[in-house]
Amino acid sequence: MPKEYIYSGRDNIASVTFTQDGSALNLTNTTRVLVQFEGTGVVADTDVSTPLVSWASGAAGTLQFKLGGLGLPVGEYKATIIVFDGVFTNGQVLTHMNAPDSADVLKFQVLN
Repeated sequence: MPKEYIYSGRDNIASVTFTQDGSALNLTNTTRVLVQFEGTGVVADTDVSTPLVSWASGAAGTLQFKLGGLGLPVGEYKATIIVFDGVFTNGQVLTHMNAPDSADVLKFQVLN
């Protein structure tokens, strides 16, 4: 997974495309997204603030993150991304901060 950048206090968007077996995931029926940041207790939840994550960008499997207003301190954070829809009502983990293969871990770098 790539490292994405969050600019504290800014409106920059970080886009990440999620795939499974080489094909982009179908996120069209997504109802909620949670983003948890390792070691912070900070959770971005679209049930609380809709603009934090968008999945209606038109690109299959792509989530757009607008996280500059979360107040995360400068640093690098591993993230867990959980997506909910009518099939995965308890959530489907797309990436986990404790994944054994570091290639499967999404990281966000917070900059001023």
